[in-house]
Amino acid sequence: LGRRMVPKFILKLLQKVFPFIQKLPTEIVDILPGPSLSARPRSKRNIEIPDKKKSSKNHLWGILLPIRGSDDQNEATLCWKRLQNFADTLRATTSKLDRSCIRMFIGIDKDDIVYTPKKSKSRIESIFNTLGVTTYFHYFEPIYSGKICWIWNELACKAVEQASVEFI
Repeated sequence: LGRRMVPKFILKLLQKVFPFIQKLPTEIVDILPGPSLSARPRSKRNIEIPDKKKSSKNHLWGILLPIRGSDDQNEATLCWKRLQNFADTLRATTSKLDRSCIRMFIGIDKDDIVYTPKKSKSRIESIFNTLGVTTYFHYFEPIYSGKICWIWNELACKAVEQASVEFI
């Protein structure tokens, strides 16, 4: 979003709807829920779009897969079963050639109790490597908890940076 000014008609609307507001917001970031955007980790990325003439015949596809296990350790089996079902569906709906062009970008919270970074990485890799899909992992700090748009954005940027993915 950057630091965009709030249009005057929105300021007037906010003043009518919320007359108790003493100070009207002057920037869009002032009216967004959650922590301010300045609290969000900033990256200094310079993303380049791949040149179609130089790219391979088979374009790379990125699948963004943010996963979160249950807070209940008893449901861990169900979480793993759902991930396996996703992989089985991917196998059933794509050819081997299609899967060779897929890069899986998996986002996991660092504090997740089911998909703990130390224990789950090899298990998740084995699920998708049997399909011929390359996996990449990104672990998110607690500041990202519940911020799915931030997570999607980070995973999409990683897809372009790490694997030159052309389609997400």
